[in-house]
Amino acid sequence: MLQFIWNKASSAGMSVLSIVLGGILLFFPKKIVHIFSLALGAALLIYGLVYLFRYWQGRKQGISSEGALFLCLVLAAAGLLCLSVPELILSILPFMLGGLLLLYGIAKIPMLQDVFRAGLPNRWLFLAGAILPALLGLVLLFNPFRLVTGLISFFGICLIVSGVLDLSGVLYTRSLNKK
Repeated sequence: MLQFIWNKASSAGMSVLSIVLGGILLFFPKKIVHIFSLALGAALLIYGLVYLFRYWQGRKQGISSEGALFLCLVLAAAGLLCLSVPELILSILPFMLGGLLLLYGIAKIPMLQDVFRAGLPNRWLFLAGAILPALLGLVLLFNPFRLVTGLISFFGICLIVSGVLDLSGVLYTRSLNKK
């Protein structure tokens, strides 16, 4: 019944990964600064591949998934940039992370359209999961932090919040599918 949401929403595993990665960034920012660019590049490539897989899965099922394809391309390009020029990344990190969070929220718009068309009673979980990262991304774009460690901690909080909201939406969808 609600298989389209399961295909478009973040899987439970990706949500948990987001929460764990956010916790590491939040609690160990000084240690992470030295390896952040390389780790971010690898993570972005992995996320890009996951969204490429979701795009292919959606296409097979006839589900519109242009947002997943767009996000895949942006994440892969950002990941390759992080891996190839790590020194540059630390200087533009606030803008890059802000832009990625904004794009992450925007890419969820097609899923929101499906959720609202289906008339789910707890639509706010999906709405918050799209709006919150976009708003936090705008804050980073227009009011960047001066300290890299503060920025990394803030990004960790964003990942945790986004992961918790995505996981809530996935668990809610699963509970509806069991009924």
